[in-house]
Amino acid sequence: MHFGAALRMIRVDAGLSLSELARRLGVSVPYLSRVERGHDAPPTPDRVVAIADALEVPPLVLLEIAQGAGVALAGYLERVPEAGTLFLEMARRNLGTAEIGRIKAFIDRELAGPVPLVRQMRLTELVGDRVLLRVVCDDLEDAIAIAATRLADDGGAARALAARIIERERAAPSLLGSGVVVPHAVMRGVGPAAAVITLDPPLAAATPDGDPLRVAVVIVSPSSGRRHLQLLAHVARLAARGLADLLAEPRTPARALARLAALDVS
Repeated sequence: MHFGAALRMIRVDAGLSLSELARRLGVSVPYLSRVERGHDAPPTPDRVVAIADALEVPPLVLLEIAQGAGVALAGYLERVPEAGTLFLEMARRNLGTAEIGRIKAFIDRELAGPVPLVRQMRLTELVGDRVLLRVVCDDLEDAIAIAATRLADDGGAARALAARIIERERAAPSLLGSGVVVPHAVMRGVGPAAAVITLDPPLAAATPDGDPLRVAVVIVSPSSGRRHLQLLAHVARLAARGLADLLAEPRTPARALARLAALDVS
C-alpha cells in the first residue's frame, strides 16, 4: 500500500494545496512532495497525527496505512478520536508496564459491566448490491461508466455522474496501489453510495507500486467535508488490508460482499 498516494488523494479532496499542507505541518514543499510520490518513507507517527488533524480524518486510520497499526486499535480510535489524546499522553510520559497496569486496574474497577456497542458506517453499507465481478473493461473510464449506471437513477444522471467522476480522476488520479483505485466525486442529490468492481483482466495503469488495477471502488457523495474524507481514508485502509487479494477469488456477488464485510470492520 502506498501511503503517499492515499495522502495525496485525501489532501486534494480536502481542498488543500501541497504548499498549504506543508505550511500547516511546518515542513518543506519538496519534502511533502517526495512523500506523496513515494520517494521518501512515510512520516514519523507524530507527523502522521499532525497530517490527520490538518485533513480532519482519524489519526489511526492514516497511521495504519503508514505504519501498519493494529486493526482493532485503529478502528476504535476512528470511532472515538478523543481517545487518541490519551494514547499520545501515555507515549509522551513514556509509561511503562507498571503504570499501564494501574490504568487498566482503574478501568476494570470503575467501568465493569457489559461493553456498549458503537455503530459506525462501513463501506459495505454504501455498496449494497452494487458488486460487479470479473468485469472486462478497456480502461478505467469504462469501469467508471459501468459503475455510474448502478449509482444513478437513470441514464442521463448516470452519464452526468460518470463525467463528473472522470473529470475528478483526470485532475487527480486516485490510484492507491495494492491493485485498488477509488474514483469518486461529489454530486448533490446522489449518494452517499459506492460500487465495487473487480477487473479481469487487470488494467495497466501508472500506479504508485506498479501493480495493475484489480479493484475499483467507485464512490459518490452528496457533499464534501469530513464524512467524505473519512470515507476515502477508510477505503485506503481497506486497500492496505488486502482488499484486492480478498476479492480475487469469490465467484458470486454475495460471497464477495461477505468477504468485504469481514474486512470492513473496526
